[in-house]
Amino acid sequence: MSSVDYTNSADYTNSASLLEQYGLTEANLEEIRRFGEMASAHVDDLVEDFYVWLRPQPEFGQFFSKQETLERVKGLQKSYWREFLAARVDERYIARRKIIGEVHMSIGLPIAAYLSSMSFARRWFTEFLCALDSSRLEPLNVLRSLTALIEFDTEVVASSFHSKSDELIDQQKRSIMELSTPAIKIWDKIVLLPLVGVIDTARAAQMNETLLQAVVDNEARVTILDVTGVPVIDSQVAQHLVKAIGAAKMLGSEVIITGISPEAAQTLVQIGVQSSALNSGGKLARGVAEAFALIGYKVQASSE
Repeated sequence: MSSVDYTNSADYTNSASLLEQYGLTEANLEEIRRFGEMASAHVDDLVEDFYVWLRPQPEFGQFFSKQETLERVKGLQKSYWREFLAARVDERYIARRKIIGEVHMSIGLPIAAYLSSMSFARRWFTEFLCALDSSRLEPLNVLRSLTALIEFDTEVVASSFHSKSDELIDQQKRSIMELSTPAIKIWDKIVLLPLVGVIDTARAAQMNETLLQAVVDNEARVTILDVTGVPVIDSQVAQHLVKAIGAAKMLGSEVIITGISPEAAQTLVQIGVQSSALNSGGKLARGVAEAFALIGYKVQASSE
């Protein structure tokens, strides 16, 4: 079977659709069950042989340095292969395969380790099948059925692994964006939002959410939006800033933009933003002084 794109939108919970996708019929599963009646008693040998093969590999020392961990994993794999040979493929079967992919991702065990175990098992089953003397089995048909179910399992586990990986990456990206877009209350009714780094569409949405939530939480009458740390303010970024300013004003907060470079100012003019629509405070210190003035405070230099 051709390789599968794990980023597709296949339904990995519907056993019937997946069985059909892999050409696995009830007759195929029954062939595996008949084979399993003979092979299940030797599952311990399969698992032990696999770890003899795995021992020289880098993954062995990294993940199985403790004997108790190794024995626990061996027990889980023995259960895995007995369930495989029972060939009762339903939604519960798929759910347990998905958990395997999630666990591999969570503990940092490469999916290649799982793929290696499946490849080893296919070779082991082939040798075991060739050594059998049974009139009940058609070796070629059994081998085709075993291979199809191994590919079926691999698809579900690998898809789950990549989905969990994408989920963790998204969580990390959100955490990074939250850290890079802090809202700071610098005085009663005054909030500062210092922006650092590139502002793309996703970052702009998060920036707007942080800005508006800060305005509401702090009942901010003035919000300082400092863009000194934004390396490039092109027309797209400028549009994002204009939208953020408009949204904050709708909540009753005056917005002062600080840190605008001459190049950024030209960009704002080029996209048609009127200077009267923006309250630009130059550098941050000047913007803070203007924010205090807007709420009725006066900033004076120290006499010392």
